[in-house]
Amino acid sequence: MTTTKPRVEKLYEQAVDALNRHEDPFSPAWRERNHMSEDETEFLMDVLSARISYGEKWIRERMKEQ
Repeated sequence: MTTTKPRVEKLYEQAVDALNRHEDPFSPAWRERNHMSEDETEFLMDVLSARISYGEKWIRERMKEQ
């Protein structure tokens, strides 16, 4: 992947903002608007998926404590 770390960080922030506005950061229109390559799209999906998995695990652990 030839994407730089600052670019990936910026795309991640934009994707999170889009999700908070109930937009789809993986729609063709959003990807075009942000000039995302296929590699960047796949990487971003992997990162967001990992964050969701971590969040679900964290919630389950907290519920067990109660």
